[in-house]
Amino acid sequence: MDINRTCYLFLDFDGTVFLHDEIPTEIREALATVQRAGHRVILNTGRSRGGLDFGKKKYQGVDWDGELYGGADYTYLGEHRILGKMDPAECEAWFRSAMERRAWINVECDKQNGCFHFDGEDLPHSQAEKQTYLEAYRRLTEGQTLMKLSVGVTSVENEPTRGIHVVDQQTYLELFPKGLDKGAILRDFCERYGIEREQCIAFGDSLNDLAAFAYTGKAVSMKGSPKELEALASYRARAKYGVAEGVKHYFPALFS
Repeated sequence: MDINRTCYLFLDFDGTVFLHDEIPTEIREALATVQRAGHRVILNTGRSRGGLDFGKKKYQGVDWDGELYGGADYTYLGEHRILGKMDPAECEAWFRSAMERRAWINVECDKQNGCFHFDGEDLPHSQAEKQTYLEAYRRLTEGQTLMKLSVGVTSVENEPTRGIHVVDQQTYLELFPKGLDKGAILRDFCERYGIEREQCIAFGDSLNDLAAFAYTGKAVSMKGSPKELEALASYRARAKYGVAEGVKHYFPALFS
């Protein structure tokens, strides 16, 4: 990476740049410093647009360049990824697959949302139970634009969250092949705007960021990240606000 040329910082959202829906001052100031030097900040996130106004390209003092690029638990179709409608038949197929794999799934529609839990006892659900789930899903989504699906991969301090069935990374990839691969999303971004991946740095804190780390080569893992992610990181942050630490590691002259 040549820091004398424009560099692109691809940031995961929750747990990385945002902590409890706030951008800590230290992170905000570090990002603003690299932006003033001509480098670019891009969000590569699994977060919904809902509740955050990115239309003005600014949030809590940070300017976001270009489009908001999604990853993680997103899945979308079309050129305008965030705004594009999802294919109903494809979404129902994923819903059925999640049911078979006993993962929970969140369904986000344009007017209402729902969460389905398929985990519980070890025995498979009966056909009647599966039909009940499917009918509830169809009632929820009928006549609405389906904006987002997400499945259960959540863990807290390396332990499964109570009441949520944790599925492994490969299962998640199989369930959401278009939505999870942040590496493919970064590749699309770089190809679209003629960016060399050697000029990119990925920042993340979870298994959802693995593909992005593998693609960029230069990557910063947050404190407490899974070992698999740390193994791919070119820099492992030790401080709570790892984005700021990572930025200062790669752009020391800007902070001297």
